[in-house]
Amino acid sequence: MSVDEGRLECKLAIEHSVSGASPDQTVAIYNRLGRDRAAIEAELGFFDLDWGKPTPTRIYRRRRAVIEDRGAWPEAFDWLVRVARTGYARQPSEAS
Repeated sequence: MSVDEGRLECKLAIEHSVSGASPDQTVAIYNRLGRDRAAIEAELGFFDLDWGKPTPTRIYRRRRAVIEDRGAWPEAFDWLVRVARTGYARQPSEAS
């Protein structure tokens, strides 16, 4: 999750430095996800994802936010939590 240029973003980053995979393997994982993009977006209910923009091997969901407006923080945090939880709602072992 991050704040950038008046936007909140929640991202899935396929990082070789964290996973131990090689850079080529992370690109292959990202490409496999990309082939299932429509199904992934349909299951999550997110049809506004940015795939690989600006960084390849990352998938973002963004929204506008005025971070300086403390009154807007509760709703912004609720959005971040909902987005993050949706991506982790079903683990592969629960998919049957």
